[in-house]
Amino acid sequence: MGVRLSLIRHTDLLVAEFEVVNMRISADGAHLEKESPGDPAQVVVRLPAQHVWEEAFPSGGIVVGHALSFSAGGTVLSFGVNADRIPLTVAALLDPTLVSPIGVPRSIPPDPGETSVFLGTQRTAIEFPTRLLLAPEGLATWRHRAAPFTAADGWTEIWHTRLVPDSGGPAQLRAYAHLPGRPEREGAPIRDSQLADIVTLTSAQDLVSAFVRYDARPLDADLMMLTALGASVRMRGLWEYPDLPPEQLTAIGFPTPTVTQYEHVAGLGRDVYVKVVSRGFLHTGHRASVVEITERRFEVHPDAGPPAIALLRKKEILVVQQPEQAYGAEQGYQFGGREMPLRSLRYVDTVTPPLSDFRADRVSWIQVNGADHPLTAVATDAEGRRVTVSIPVLYSPADRTAEELTGVFTSAGEQRRVWSLAGQPMAMAETDTPGTTSAPTESIELGMVPVSGHALGVLPTMAKASVRLPALEQLTGARTAHEVRLHEEYLKGGLESTAAGAFMELVDQVPVGFAADRVGGLAKPNNAIKDITSRGGVLPAVFTRPTVTAQDLAGVFGLDAKLLGNIGLADVLGDVGELGSGAFPTTPGDLQAILDDVGRRLPAPIMLTRALAGGGGAEVRYVWRPPLKEGFGPLRFTPGSTLTLDARTVRAADGTVTATVTGELREFRLEFLGIVVVTVDKLTFTSAPGRKPSVDIAGLAIDFGGELRFINTLRELFPADGFGAGTVVDVTPRGIEAGYSLAVPGAGVGVFSLHNIALSARLTIPFDDRPTAFRFAIAERHDPFTVSVSLFGGTGFFALTVGADGVKQVEGSIEFGGSVSLNIGVASGGVYVMGGIYFAWAENAVSLAGFLRAGGYVSVLGIVSVSVEFRLALGYRKVDGRSEMYGQASVTVSVKVAFFSKSVSLRLERSFAGAAGDPTFEDCVEPADWDEYCLAYA
Repeated sequence: MGVRLSLIRHTDLLVAEFEVVNMRISADGAHLEKESPGDPAQVVVRLPAQHVWEEAFPSGGIVVGHALSFSAGGTVLSFGVNADRIPLTVAALLDPTLVSPIGVPRSIPPDPGETSVFLGTQRTAIEFPTRLLLAPEGLATWRHRAAPFTAADGWTEIWHTRLVPDSGGPAQLRAYAHLPGRPEREGAPIRDSQLADIVTLTSAQDLVSAFVRYDARPLDADLMMLTALGASVRMRGLWEYPDLPPEQLTAIGFPTPTVTQYEHVAGLGRDVYVKVVSRGFLHTGHRASVVEITERRFEVHPDAGPPAIALLRKKEILVVQQPEQAYGAEQGYQFGGREMPLRSLRYVDTVTPPLSDFRADRVSWIQVNGADHPLTAVATDAEGRRVTVSIPVLYSPADRTAEELTGVFTSAGEQRRVWSLAGQPMAMAETDTPGTTSAPTESIELGMVPVSGHALGVLPTMAKASVRLPALEQLTGARTAHEVRLHEEYLKGGLESTAAGAFMELVDQVPVGFAADRVGGLAKPNNAIKDITSRGGVLPAVFTRPTVTAQDLAGVFGLDAKLLGNIGLADVLGDVGELGSGAFPTTPGDLQAILDDVGRRLPAPIMLTRALAGGGGAEVRYVWRPPLKEGFGPLRFTPGSTLTLDARTVRAADGTVTATVTGELREFRLEFLGIVVVTVDKLTFTSAPGRKPSVDIAGLAIDFGGELRFINTLRELFPADGFGAGTVVDVTPRGIEAGYSLAVPGAGVGVFSLHNIALSARLTIPFDDRPTAFRFAIAERHDPFTVSVSLFGGTGFFALTVGADGVKQVEGSIEFGGSVSLNIGVASGGVYVMGGIYFAWAENAVSLAGFLRAGGYVSVLGIVSVSVEFRLALGYRKVDGRSEMYGQASVTVSVKVAFFSKSVSLRLERSFAGAAGDPTFEDCVEPADWDEYCLAYA
């Protein structure tokens, strides 16, 4: 039912097909009249294709070959007939007073299998651009000439029709359908997914939920002109869609378009300018858009030469729509934003050059000329400090899920996940004491975590960082960066979750070896640094626990941690107990108050860093006064015993480094096998710039026991303050030796009478793992004292060396003798006796030796002389496991008569061997056992 007419007019190139519905040609052949007067009549005008799709080439480069292109389908204009009878003329069919445009319903879907037929009625379908169907929105009229128009100069205007709204202003068009099922074309000025978005944005209905609402907005067209050669168009669209993660939009039944702006300029069906703006996010959470611009340019091929060809060139540009993004609890971080040390990030670069290898419909890294294009940004840390950073940027379209973004980011190379800060100071945690949570930062590596308060669904977090720790550098002397991550307890509860205020931890703990001369010469608290705190500096991880036991400390201070040379530090440290905030003084004044009170302990080593006034540099102070046990090995403590280590290192603004070191050990004693007890009230070591190290010992007392108890009488001659003003200190690469000597005029010890006694003492504090040693001597081997017993006289010395690991050496000797002369005139003579003993104990070996020499002579009238000399030497030794006493004796007799003389010597050596020290094989194995052993292998 209807009439089909074709119109081809070569004068003005009008080509159209008319389909008249519910009308027929009248009997006179001059009119069209309704077949059913009560039903509506319709005129459907079919025009040729109004758009030609052309391949767009990337900006830059030379185009080789041909540009692909294909034509859109025909365009359909649908009109309702306002009369029951109209003239059968072209003018009547095109007369806007006789026909009215029929729009496309919003709330009714198209008929099955159709895109522009609704309830059996063909509606207007302008296919522009290719694959997108448009229809007028609101009251508008198609205006055109009914007859060809030829100007005075002879040129005839191409037939065209323009859409003009009745209210004036731009015409409004609604994209109501996207033609699906056609292959994706690479290089299209506008992709199929973007065409589908435009349909959603201009035609979506009933997008209302309890949380969000979207009202569709049509395209505005300053020009919509249809011709037989194609459409000339100037139209644009601008939309604001609910800014929610795609998962949430899908859950409430909303689509997920990404296009926010669309502009299209075309002339006679060929594109001149196409701009599509798609919304999305950078992985840092900033809203961003990708602007795709396609322009027609006239270019001359460098090889083929003129004429110029008109190509479509396409470029993509990233625009940061939201320059600044805040981070914190309001963004919905799991740990209140503590997992991201930066409080905000503001991009300085907000527009990129044309991108390469990029598509706005997929998660992509921003690249220019085939390489990543970082954006410069200014970050604000937890203390409000600003740091500059260059960031490789990952773009995610608004319709992509957080999981997809996270997957692409995580699989990227480290160079894309790491931000270089080049040593800029950066605070890693919020604190009331500025500077306690900041460190020179070389780089930070990001991760992505889910968040509940941001449209992206995920935001960056600091996975780890590479920082320099000035306190650790000053302590170890090594300037190097360390990898750190945020402390688990800090993430859970902030700085107050631990008494030390832990906020970071080293990825790999750093062994710290202390030179004894850096922390007082008394101790080497070697340990492994793990945690970084705001109140205690860098600490072993054990000191961030709520309570610390001696067993915990033993796991920290291993075999290399020593006290007084080679005593294991872990063996003398006591239980710390509960660590409260008072254990970590935060100001120099609080710290000094603790040090001034000998009764107070500093249970955890404190490493405070502070800037000096007037920009004079920085000071690092390492202080520790741990709890002590009763003792270990030869070392013993009392309840009032304290060990204090205090080292200050100052790095001036000009790079000069000075160190002041103080070590103090109070109220201790050294007990050596019950033989010697050395008691010290206070041992202090001090090393300051420009002065030699000094050692001060107060309250030194030495008590001898056992077989050496007799020496206590001589010990009483030693001054009460053994190391006073006369102390001589000698510092060597191996350690410090502090010595004192005192000359004593004379003394009596039992039957002995001693003269020219020199008492000496020397304390050795090593810088290596040798034990601290103490040497006490009465005279020396090379400078013995003199001794007399009744009529006899002689010399001797005694020396004792003890170390923290036991007695090292005991050595002494006494020599004595006497002589008597007789003269009765005709005869004269004399008799003499000399003897001595030497003993030594060293390295579990005993040496004992003695000698006796006796002789006499007689002379008669000077003619006859006789002399006799007897020598005896005794010793003790071990030979082949047997103890042996041996001796050598000699007798020499000399006779002289006048001019004749003769001497005879006799020598004798004897040894007395004891039982062998080691059992024999026969002693260890019974005959029956031996027989059984042999039979087993028979």
